[in-house]
Amino acid sequence: MIFARRSLAALALSLVASSAFAQASPIRIVVGFPPGGSTDVAARLIAEKMQVTLGTQVIVENKPGAGGRIAAQGVKEAPADG
Repeated sequence: MIFARRSLAALALSLVASSAFAQASPIRIVVGFPPGGSTDVAARLIAEKMQVTLGTQVIVENKPGAGGRIAAQGVKEAPADG
């Protein structure tokens, strides 16, 4: 019971910290497959829940091609955001 309370408290604290950080800039989820597929649908469902929970904009960006390598390269070359 005590472990569950500590876990819940840690989760709440991390959401508050994440929310404070996330307010500064939108969150981007990069999907390495074309829109309309199962990966895209899953990412959009997760993005919707994140947007409600964190209270910030969550963008799903599709970069299909080369089995996800183009998306991975784009994430790798993105500027650091802290």
